Amino acid sequence: MSCLKLPLILPRWKHPQEHLSDSLSEHSPLLPQPQSQHHHPHPQQQPHEHPQTLKTKYGTCTSILHYGNTSSIRLYSSNHTHTLHVVKTLRPTTPTSSHSSRTNTKNTQQTLKNTLESLLSSTLTHPHLLHTLDILPNSQLETCLVSEYCPLGDLGTYISSTTATLSSSHPEDMSRRRRRKRGLDAHEANTIFSQLLSAISYLHGLGIGHGDICVENIFLTYFPPSSGDGNEDERRICVKLGDLGSAVVLDHHPPSLLPPTPGSYTSWIDNWKERDIYSLSLGLSLGVEKFDDLLSTSASSSSSSSSSSSSPPGTNIRSRKKKRDPYASPETLLPDNHEYKETDPRAADIWAAGIVYLVMRMGRILWRSALEDEDGRYAEYLRGRRRCEGYGGIEGLGSTQCRNVIYAMLDPDPRRRIRAGQVIRSEWMFDYLS
Repeated sequence: MSCLKLPLILPRWKHPQEHLSDSLSEHSPLLPQPQSQHHHPHPQQQPHEHPQTLKTKYGTCTSILHYGNTSSIRLYSSNHTHTLHVVKTLRPTTPTSSHSSRTNTKNTQQTLKNTLESLLSSTLTHPHLLHTLDILPNSQLETCLVSEYCPLGDLGTYISSTTATLSSSHPEDMSRRRRRKRGLDAHEANTIFSQLLSAISYLHGLGIGHGDICVENIFLTYFPPSSGDGNEDERRICVKLGDLGSAVVLDHHPPSLLPPTPGSYTSWIDNWKERDIYSLSLGLSLGVEKFDDLLSTSASSSSSSSSSSSSPPGTNIRSRKKKRDPYASPETLLPDNHEYKETDPRAADIWAAGIVYLVMRMGRILWRSALEDEDGRYAEYLRGRRRCEGYGGIEGLGSTQCRNVIYAMLDPDPRRRIRAGQVIRSEWMFDYLS
C-alpha cells in the first residue's frame, strides 16, 4: 500500500532557540508576504532578526474560551496596545507505531482537516466570514490561527444574555418574554439572519459546504461606527461565521450529486480568484472524505462481527455522531445506502440555518434529532407540515413570507430544499439585504 504524502501546509515548526539561522518567518506560507514598494539596497548586511513569536506579536493569554479534543480557543491581549485577538490552537495529530491503525487513520484525517481549515480561513474573504489574520506557532510548536476578537461572543451566548438582561432589568416584562419563548425580536433576528445567509451564499457560490452551522459557530461584533462619536449604542451588529473545520469542497460538475437539473447549483469554478487554492482545497477535502470511507468501513466490519452492536449495516460513522446534533439535517443521519446520501452537502447548511433562525426567535431547540422514529418533537413537526394549520413553532413567526421561507429551508427532502441565493432574493429578506 503506497504511502499518502501530505502537502507541506502545516510544517513542523522549529523552535527559535534550536537553529536561529533556520528559524521560520513570522508570516504563514498560506498568507501573502508583505512587499516593500521601495527597495533601497544597503551596502552592509543587516543583522539577522529573530522571528516574532505568538507572545511578542499578540501578547499573553487572558482566558480560555473553548477547550476541545483537537483544538482550543484562547483570548490574547497585546502587552502594549491591549488589542484583543482570538487564537485557535490546532493540536498536532502525528500517526505513530504505538497507536492502532484506526487511531492513525483518524489522526491523519484530522491533519487534513486542520490543513483545509487553515487554507480556507486565511484565503477566503467576505464581510461576514471570520477571517484568519495570521498563522504561526506557539511555544509548544502547535499551529495557531489568529483572528479578530468578536466582543459580543457567539450567537447562543448573545441570545441567552439578551434574554437574561431584559428579564432582570424589566421584571414586568417576564410574562411577555415567556409568551415570546425568550427569543430575539423579529427585526433583530432577521438582521442577523440576512448576514448569515450572505456568508453561506458566498461559500456555496464557491462550491463549499460549511458543514457545522450552529449558534456556537456564529460570532457577533460591531460594524465600524457610522458617525465620529463612536457611540456603541448606535452601532450595528455584524455577523461573522466561523469554524471551517468541517468544510467540504465540491468537485467541479460532480456527476453524482442530486439534484442534477441545470440551474439548481450553477458552476462555481469561475468564482475562485485563484484556481490553485481551489485545486489544493479540493484535494484536501477529497482526502478527508476518503478517510471517512475508511473509518466507516472499519466501523461496519466491527459492528457486523459483534452481535451486541445495534447499528444498522451501512450506517456512516459521521451519521451516528450527528444523531444528537439538533442542527443536523435528516439526510445526514440516514444510512449510506439511502438515496439521499449523495445529495449536495450544501443543502444541509440550509437546514441548519433554518434551525438557527428558529432558535433565535424561540430561544430554544425544537428537537434533538431529525429522525422521526427517535424524536417525538421532530415527528410532530412532520405531522404539522402535512396539516392545513401547519406547525405551531413556525406558524407563530409572523409574516407569511417568513413562514414560507423557513418551511422551504426545513424541507425533509433535500432535493426540494430552497437554496441560499433563493432565500436572499425572497420578498422576506429584501428589506434587510437591500
